[in-house]
Amino acid sequence: MKRTSERLPDALVLMSNAGWPLDYDVTPGEAVNLADMLEAGKKIEVDEYMTQIFENSIDDLFETFCKRHSTRTHIFDEILKCYQQEMYYTGISSVLSQIDGICNDFTSNDFFRSSHQKPNVTHYLMNQSGNKNNWLLGPISKVPPVGRSVNDKKEGDLNRHSIMHGIDITYGNQTNFLKAIAWLKYLSDVLWFDNAKNAT
Repeated sequence: MKRTSERLPDALVLMSNAGWPLDYDVTPGEAVNLADMLEAGKKIEVDEYMTQIFENSIDDLFETFCKRHSTRTHIFDEILKCYQQEMYYTGISSVLSQIDGICNDFTSNDFFRSSHQKPNVTHYLMNQSGNKNNWLLGPISKVPPVGRSVNDKKEGDLNRHSIMHGIDITYGNQTNFLKAIAWLKYLSDVLWFDNAKNAT
C-alpha cells in the first residue's frame, strides 16, 4: 500500500505520457501496475490492454459525453460514426477539437494552450478549492505529449499540433483514436466532478 501511494504520482504521469490518462475508473494499484509494465518495456501490451478497455465501453462513453455536453451531441454522433466506419483520421481530429471545446465550456480555458509548463485548464483546476493536491490532476500536472509543440514530439506520440497542422499523416489508427477518446473522457470526468463539487 505504501509503495502504491508513493508511486502513484509518477505512474499517472507515465501513463499520460504513453497517451492513456487515468481517472477514477482505475484504482491506484492498477495505475501503478500499468506504469510498471511501461517501465519494463511492455508499451505494446499496455496499448493492447487499454485499447480493449475503451473498445468495450465505447458506446457507454459516447452516451455519457452526450448527456454531459448536450450542445455537442450532433458532433459526438458523427465522431462515433467515424469510429464505427474506421474513419480514424477524421475522427481523431474531431475528438481533439472537442477536448478544447469542453474545457472552454466549463472553464473558459483551453487544454491545448499552456503556460509555465502546464495546460491552461490545469491552472484553473488547481486554483479551485481542494484541488491543489488532487491526485486526479496528475496526468495534466505538466503538458503531456498530446499537447506539446511539434518540435517536442517523439516518434509514435499522438500529438495534436502535428495533426492539426498537417505534419503527421500516419496517425489514423484505432489505438490513436481511443487514446484521443481517453483524453476526452479524462477531461470530461475531471471537469464534471469539479463542477459538481463546487456546485454543492
